[in-house]
Amino acid sequence: MATGFTGLWIDRRAYKDDGAALERAVQTVTGLATPTVKSSDGIRVFYDLRPYRARLDRATTPAALDALANALLHPTMPVYGAGFYLEEKTEDETWRWASRDAVLTITNGASAPQGVIWRARFRSAPGSRLTITYGGRVVARRSLAGGAESDQVRLRLQVPPGGGELRFLTDGKDLGPENDDARSLYLQVVDPTLVNTALAAER
Repeated sequence: MATGFTGLWIDRRAYKDDGAALERAVQTVTGLATPTVKSSDGIRVFYDLRPYRARLDRATTPAALDALANALLHPTMPVYGAGFYLEEKTEDETWRWASRDAVLTITNGASAPQGVIWRARFRSAPGSRLTITYGGRVVARRSLAGGAESDQVRLRLQVPPGGGELRFLTDGKDLGPENDDARSLYLQVVDPTLVNTALAAER
């Protein structure tokens, strides 16, 4: 609704469950008990979203709706660039190794800034020191004990149009050689997440 759509067409043939789960979700969010219009064969259904939009307008500020529209139409995405390696995972966690100097870009294709929350934990060699900058400004520092995780780092950031750059600078030992790994392994970034604040319950 924040993106300007006033209705939703569903072709039930496109879903293994004939769209049942999708329609339940639509009905839960909008408060509509049944489709507004249904084709004679019952395959295509239409939900009129204008009453839901009217409720949103009454309950939400224009600024919040604009932020939601930007989050939906121009998602903020993490792009792991120079210094980062490919994602690895087990059943319990995901991580990326990083070299001494690594860059994460958060994209923003909107014409206005967008708020995000980025979280992760870190592992490194004994005595390592981590400095995180954003837009050239220091936003976090951590001293890391070998074999132990840091506390979770939580960064609330404003991403300008075009994107913003997080940089991870690690002063410590390269763990690659002792693990017979040709990569430069200075920092392990564990379970990183990025959430747009317009879509999050936590603001």
